[in-house]
Amino acid sequence: MEKIICHYESGLDWAEPVAKELGGKVEGNFIAASPEVHTGSRYFLDCGEGISALYLDIEYKTDLLMVQKSKKKDFVGIYYDLTEEGEIKFSSENNSKVLKKGGYNLAVIDGTLEIERISKSGSRRFALYLFVRKDLFYSFNKKDKILHNLFQSDHTVLAKFGRMSSESLTYLTDLRRKEVGSSCFDLDLIATAYLLISELLDPMPTTKTTNSEISEYDLMKIKDTEKMLSQNLKGAFPGIDVLCDQVNMSPSKFKYVFKKVLKTSPQSYYMNTKLYRAKELLEEQQLTVTEISEKFGFCNAAYFGSAFKKRYNMSPRVFTQQLS
Repeated sequence: MEKIICHYESGLDWAEPVAKELGGKVEGNFIAASPEVHTGSRYFLDCGEGISALYLDIEYKTDLLMVQKSKKKDFVGIYYDLTEEGEIKFSSENNSKVLKKGGYNLAVIDGTLEIERISKSGSRRFALYLFVRKDLFYSFNKKDKILHNLFQSDHTVLAKFGRMSSESLTYLTDLRRKEVGSSCFDLDLIATAYLLISELLDPMPTTKTTNSEISEYDLMKIKDTEKMLSQNLKGAFPGIDVLCDQVNMSPSKFKYVFKKVLKTSPQSYYMNTKLYRAKELLEEQQLTVTEISEKFGFCNAAYFGSAFKKRYNMSPRVFTQQLS
């Protein structure tokens, strides 16, 4: 297994060394890795003073151990990773911990920590890393400037793992559909970075409450519910009682844990996912508004149009007109 060492920071001094570690070079804002290591896009960008981004949409051609061992410790790493497989190991001078990635797609990790990730040959990876200078990170969250209130604290290991909100997932999915390196991509990437940071910090409370109160078992059950809802969008919302029976939780606990993990209610998650998938079909311009309405089980096209306009501030027909 090949080992790659990355020295990330809030600036961009890490780009050239990472390119060399990957057997490649920097070409504009792309890190062109050796094709024997991975194919696809590895794109970096300065998003403004104190924030840099690394966009990944790649396929590995060899087993790879990526080690983040930063020389500068004055940043926070925010990792949005839609890859569902693998393990993450993070450690400090006094502690180390191995975390199975299943169930988590968001990590907020202090720059003092060393992180190891294993990627298998043939696996695909889509992720967005944001490296934010700590003083700037604090300024975004003026109500709470104590670092320990922003992370799970486990014997001096400062890290937060959880599920990104449905809004954040939408931002990332929209970004993924853009052409990497195009004239507008940099603006899209910068906008996405600030939207994600805002989404992350807005709901953050001023007291120390974290996902540590949610068990791994409950987290996995919510993940199962999320998957089930997103794969069954043709009918009406199945109902809280049905969902609770499937995961063996009381209604009060289920609603609390679901909102804690996904930042929205089960009903809102279901409707928003329906509308997002409907928007994707509208963009493909293969089905009419009425056909899409029927496909997702809306009682009629008028109700679909009303829900769509409430979500996206325009009717489906106006949206499709803007595509042409």
